[in-house]
Amino acid sequence: LRDHLRRFGCEVSTAVDGKSALALAQEAAATNRPFHWALVDQQLPKTEGTVLASQLKQSSAGANLKIALLASWNRTIDQSELQRLGILASLTKPIRRSRLLNLLLKHLEQPVSDGVAPTEAASSSESATALPILVAEDHEVNQLVITELLRSLGHTCEIAANGKLALEACQQRQFALVFADLQMPEMDGIEFTQSLRRWEQQFFPNRPRVPVVALTANAIASDRERCLTAGMDEFLSKPVHRTELVTVLQRFLDTGDAAGSQRKAPWVEPPVSPVDVASLDSRCGGNAGLQARVLEKFAQRLPGHVREIELLALGEGVSDLAGTGTGS
Repeated sequence: LRDHLRRFGCEVSTAVDGKSALALAQEAAATNRPFHWALVDQQLPKTEGTVLASQLKQSSAGANLKIALLASWNRTIDQSELQRLGILASLTKPIRRSRLLNLLLKHLEQPVSDGVAPTEAASSSESATALPILVAEDHEVNQLVITELLRSLGHTCEIAANGKLALEACQQRQFALVFADLQMPEMDGIEFTQSLRRWEQQFFPNRPRVPVVALTANAIASDRERCLTAGMDEFLSKPVHRTELVTVLQRFLDTGDAAGSQRKAPWVEPPVSPVDVASLDSRCGGNAGLQARVLEKFAQRLPGHVREIELLALGEGVSDLAGTGTGS
């Protein structure tokens, strides 16, 4: 969990039991650096997670603290009891990284910062009705970019790391729109769409089908035809540009001009840079904070890519390399 959260860019502190967790939270609050989240295991030594959650809420650290309970599949807590204790959510162990990220994104309080001017934030939220959108994408950088762009346009996002998880998500709730990568593990975007269309036809034949937009790094005519034949509705090339995203949202969601008319000045390019800064600025919608996080994510993955390129030069791992860096 700690490693997952740090990959998301979170600052993380850990405690082995309820007593030390409570002391840690109170100390953080006293130093004016309160925790925003507490992930609490239900089965802690000497106490239960629900007891600790109640203590945290009643303490000096509890004013704005969001609490999620981590429970085993056979130790679930009633929803009304969770609400009474002020627990925001319950996650079943083992905790999947995609579920954890979805939880954080769903309840994230996004300040007007990171390069978004107040006028732009107001324009986005007022002109676009918040709608639930599913992003089926396994690449972390692409997940980050598209979810941040969608959130900046006033929508809520859920992430599925492969087509199988995306299908499960669609069967559990109704989304206004789905973005699906063509190349995903376990079940790719084509298989996901075909399975979704069969499920819709079997159980909801009279309900309008959920629009599915393909995401691919290979913008060729044959791919587009294959997507439409599988039941997809539109086709976007990666990396996704904000203007193209807005066009798709307007077509399927009728959101109006959700992009707003204000844009932050482009990020100033350093004297010598290996990065196409102007292109990055355009793709991130002028959001300097998002640009920095994308570069940080890419830098973290770069050593692995270099090794893959070395293997490719030796004639190994050619199929594994395909699509790894493309579209990032």
